[in-house]
Amino acid sequence: MALVGELYLMLNRTSNLDIVRALERSGGEVVQGTFGDWLHFVDWSRRRQALHSRRYRDFLGALASDAYQRFVERRFAGALRGALRRPPEASVARAVARLRGLWEPALGTEATLTMGRILDVGRHGLSGIVNVLPFSCMPGNVVVCLGPRLRERLHGIPWLDVAFDGQRGTNLRTRLEAFLHQAFQYHRRVVPSA
Repeated sequence: MALVGELYLMLNRTSNLDIVRALERSGGEVVQGTFGDWLHFVDWSRRRQALHSRRYRDFLGALASDAYQRFVERRFAGALRGALRRPPEASVARAVARLRGLWEPALGTEATLTMGRILDVGRHGLSGIVNVLPFSCMPGNVVVCLGPRLRERLHGIPWLDVAFDGQRGTNLRTRLEAFLHQAFQYHRRVVPSA
């Protein structure tokens, strides 16, 4: 399953009540978004805005930044090649292009990246999507609202939105267990055998 959503909350174990470990303890295998993906999204956004505004120097700066990040990522990925099981990611531009008809990428915001990645990683036989968001977060709520249409494109994949408000989640375990039951049922029914 994929863990997506607001960047800081998705990556900070204390803020998200260690949701990745909770899912794994219950039998799930989690693919999580990365900070590097956010950096690529920022450069992609800068390039689009620079071309639109005819600021070619800024466009070249964003292009150089993205190229350097990819160079560093390839070096790390090469060293970890056998240790990591992760589906291949499309570029930000390709992932965001999957949103056609649902959302206008020019609107930007973290919602664009989250929804693009959901449709991108959903192609790789995942059995569920967990979307984390801070309570009352506008980009997070955009993803929640478009969730049913995203699920439709992914053949009804199980989906769980988890809003964090800084308090201990008394019902988080119960919600995760129910979600995992749905994900395991979906996997048996829909995901082809490996």
